[in-house]
Amino acid sequence: MKVIFIQGVSGVANRDEVKEVSDGYALNYLFPRGLALKATPVNLVALSQKTQAQQKQDTKQLVQAQAYLSRFKNKVVTINTKTSSSGTLYAAITAEQIADAIQNEIKIPITPAQLVISEHLKTVGEHQVTVKLHPTVSATLTIHIKAV
Repeated sequence: MKVIFIQGVSGVANRDEVKEVSDGYALNYLFPRGLALKATPVNLVALSQKTQAQQKQDTKQLVQAQAYLSRFKNKVVTINTKTSSSGTLYAAITAEQIADAIQNEIKIPITPAQLVISEHLKTVGEHQVTVKLHPTVSATLTIHIKAV
């Protein structure tokens, strides 16, 4: 029986994949658990439309990420923080703080999950952070931590 997987099943198929499986497996396992649908012409057309819409959305996100990439060139984002008398930070700078600073200074919506920080930012000075704008587009940004 041909089925469309609506959820990934480990070792069998990924989400939105059309595969031939045994009737018993489909009827007794996949369908009752809501993991797959029968591959009827109507469901196949719906899957095709969903795939096209997803590709269109991915293309739009890629174009947006490439547009944002130019705004990161030679940018330095400054984060002011309290330090001890010896010049060390009381706490490391978090990804949330960096994301907020990027949103405030560069005006680009960034989530902490998009940041790749190679080390804990615990010292005053300049540090490099990678921002993943898209799975295929990333930018390197300089973060300047300044003592207040």
